[in-house]
Amino acid sequence: MDLGVLAQTFSGRLVQYYLDLLTSGTGMVAVAGFLLLACAALVWDATRWVWLSVMFFLSTFSLAREANAAPITAPFSYVAAAAQPAAYAMLLLLLIAAVKPGGAARGRPSAVLVALFALQLVLVARYLIGGYTEKAVVGLVTFALLFVGLGLGIGSWVAAERKAVPLARAVAGGAVLVMLAGLGQYAISPAAAFVAGRLSGATPNAVRFAIALAVTVPFTLYLSTTPRVRGLAKTAFVALLVVTILSVVATGSRGASLAAVVAIVTFFRTRLGPVLAIGLLVTAAGIGVAAGTSGDFLGSAERLTSAGNTRAEVWTTLLATFRANPLLGADYEGALGESSYLSVAAGMGLVGLVPLAVLLVAIFAAIRTCVRVRPRLGDDDRGLADLAISGLATMLCLWTFEAYLLSLVSDVMIAFYAIVAVYSAVTARAAAAAADLPTILIPEEGSEFGFA
Repeated sequence: MDLGVLAQTFSGRLVQYYLDLLTSGTGMVAVAGFLLLACAALVWDATRWVWLSVMFFLSTFSLAREANAAPITAPFSYVAAAAQPAAYAMLLLLLIAAVKPGGAARGRPSAVLVALFALQLVLVARYLIGGYTEKAVVGLVTFALLFVGLGLGIGSWVAAERKAVPLARAVAGGAVLVMLAGLGQYAISPAAAFVAGRLSGATPNAVRFAIALAVTVPFTLYLSTTPRVRGLAKTAFVALLVVTILSVVATGSRGASLAAVVAIVTFFRTRLGPVLAIGLLVTAAGIGVAAGTSGDFLGSAERLTSAGNTRAEVWTTLLATFRANPLLGADYEGALGESSYLSVAAGMGLVGLVPLAVLLVAIFAAIRTCVRVRPRLGDDDRGLADLAISGLATMLCLWTFEAYLLSLVSDVMIAFYAIVAVYSAVTARAAAAAADLPTILIPEEGSEFGFA
């Protein structure tokens, strides 16, 4: 089953499937391995970043591919088959790390996090109303795990322990794993790595591959510019940034390419002139090299300038569905399409649009807060503010073209929780900076020494 978008077919036997799996010989070995990893999560805090990278990587896999496309080959087909339970295992490990004594699940969640959880609860309620009990149960458990394990856990780690660089490295590490898997798939079967002539790696299609990389661009930008990363490490992250952008272009995904541009422009918005010129030169040179050595790359990149509209019909259908069912939306099946906002309208109606509007207001307020407090922060913390602004803007762009806001465990939402954690850290450091400011006494007129 696909971990990405919630267009999964729940057969009503999901619980029985996992019970059968866990009581099999392979399942017993997997449980024993999980217990060992749980012990590691309790003892070594650094392992939490490994779980995050692996969960991000696993969330991009699915055995399902487009019709007539070459199937994913071994060993990646085995990874895809085990991706869902393995990703949930990583989420449970993050939960253990968050709630253990001295962990991190403390403090108040941000308004963005609360608004997202409220929208998710409405989605769960809509499943129940539609008779999708299994979806509702799985969704409720998953969203609660994400709220505590990623929302509260990562947020507290970054805010209280100043772990922004490890967090960014973990997300960027997920992108590295995705690209390495794509390279491995290309080495084994070039036809399987290019679905319909577009770079797809070991993911189901080119769009999935592109989006998995595009959401990591703000984090790689931060690692490439922060003074906390120096020397060869900084050079490596700059190289990773260039390779990531070239890979997104090679997919021919216009939505993901636009999201990458939004990420870059919003991150460097205060120093866009020279950086934009250098970036365009480096990217153009990279595209020239890639195009000269790979006809597949050139064919995919040409799609970026295509005038073809692949979403107008879907968006029109979603709008029509909302108009026909304005209060609660339509039945779940067929109410999801290539837009998170329109999918909420079509699938949940006005009941879903209200928490969605609250979430969007909270996100724009978060961006405004980061812009406002940025001048008061130190150099590294300014980079964190840029990361939060860039990441939130990127998500708003991606949700326009894809329905990942309504997903369970997906790379997009994993990155979003990480961005919200960074925003929480920015506000915490801004508050600390304000508290450290010296009190300035203003002389009052008429006092002997200038003070009353």
